[in-house]
Amino acid sequence: MSYSKEFLKAFRYFSEGDFAKARSLLGRLRTGNNSEAATAALLLATIDLQERKYKFAIEKLEKAHTQFKQDHRILTQLAETWMELGDYEKAIEWANRSLRVFPDNKILRLNLASWIASRSSYPEEIKQMYESWCQDYLDLPIDSVAHEKFAHLRNDGVLKVGFVSGDFKNHAVRYFIEPYLKHHNKNVFEVHAFMTKDSDEISEILKESVENWHEMQGISTSDFFQKIQQLGIHILVDLSGHTEGERLDVFALRAAPVQVTWWGFMQTLGMREMDYRLTDSIFSPTGTDNHYTEKLWRMNCLTAYMPPVNCDTSFESPWTKNGYVTMVSINHSRKVSDEALRIWQRVLIDNPSASLIIVTMEKTPEGARALFQSRFEKFGMPMDRILAAPRLSMLEFMRLASIADFSLDSLPISGGVTTFHALWMGLPILTIKPQQPIPLQAYTSNILQTVGLSECIATDEASYLSIASRWINHPVEIEQIRKKCRSQLLMSPYMAIQERVSELENTFEKMWIEYKKANVKT
Repeated sequence: MSYSKEFLKAFRYFSEGDFAKARSLLGRLRTGNNSEAATAALLLATIDLQERKYKFAIEKLEKAHTQFKQDHRILTQLAETWMELGDYEKAIEWANRSLRVFPDNKILRLNLASWIASRSSYPEEIKQMYESWCQDYLDLPIDSVAHEKFAHLRNDGVLKVGFVSGDFKNHAVRYFIEPYLKHHNKNVFEVHAFMTKDSDEISEILKESVENWHEMQGISTSDFFQKIQQLGIHILVDLSGHTEGERLDVFALRAAPVQVTWWGFMQTLGMREMDYRLTDSIFSPTGTDNHYTEKLWRMNCLTAYMPPVNCDTSFESPWTKNGYVTMVSINHSRKVSDEALRIWQRVLIDNPSASLIIVTMEKTPEGARALFQSRFEKFGMPMDRILAAPRLSMLEFMRLASIADFSLDSLPISGGVTTFHALWMGLPILTIKPQQPIPLQAYTSNILQTVGLSECIATDEASYLSIASRWINHPVEIEQIRKKCRSQLLMSPYMAIQERVSELENTFEKMWIEYKKANVKT
């Protein structure tokens, strides 16, 4: 559609961040009953979201839905906003409404699959959702994927391995991938890093460990595919899954003879051309193979972990000077579900001396309060003992053990790299092990099991509440666990760096041998 000059002017103000002028013009345009008015309503709500006025954004979007019932953009934004606020049920409800109006919304369909999968206790259901999405949007006709094009490829004693990710930067992936980039055997492996997003200062550090760094942001599928072909990559490894920066479109074309997905996405991808998933027997126990489209390749340990630099200080439990126990939530704000808040409210009510800090992804204290205020009120949180804090720098984050005694894991989606960081700083993390071995929900309990801190793992809500109350009322027990966190992590396979690197290299060599055996022409 064509937009009026007034709308284009308003949109320019919006794009430039001059929200006052944009709001004034959009308010006048909003009074109509056409597509331009619907877009104006959407942008007004978006301004509220930019200013962290979530309540006003929801009100504007719901009013716009009443007026423009069939506008799938408004329905989609409602879904995304409720998801940002941690209300999975409403997010799923509005996403389904939007898809009834516009069923072919590729991104929303994937988001909906992810939202449902994050709460599902049925691995087969999760697999089916992702396979369905891949069949519609990713998998290509079999006859268009020519595996025989690799017949000429030889390794001549050197295996070329390519890692594909948009997260070779200041991102959680850094703490898992850096050990492998630094310590791989350069005589046997030629490592390539394909960076699919803009680099930053951490990227510059990672580049020092990689002989072959490729900036691939904005590169078309065909050009990316040709690049991998020209380099003669033997094994291509996805580190993103269905997350931002992924390039599964290139894998779908069968860019390399052997294609592998690792820890960037813990659910199955559901795509046909991904050969293997690297895992271990704790994250993927025996009997779970049919939960994945990819063939499981179980290593002794899923990954290595390298702690943040300059974060080696140990801290005494703050209860010794405060006289009360402080808990903290350190996972992404989106993981703080209503279910988590309901249980944490019980912990606080059962223990009137304890307090809770929720570290958010918001940049300001005002933004953090706006994100959680209405949710705290909804669950009757004791407002004098709970605080929503803004995002922290890494150095500030790694000092949380100086102000909190232990951490409460989010649920149903558990922590990831934050669990490793917590253990390194000496901060126990209390989690619930799910009934089904779904890695996205069991990540923290799997780490704690591997590290040997089973006393931090509850089996259900009742035992979670019981352990939390016991720690709060007998904080000496917290101190005993804190003393073990880093030492147990250091002794775990996660920090046996050279062993993990050698295991990965042996895995790649075995994968290549299997490929050659299966593809040697007699």
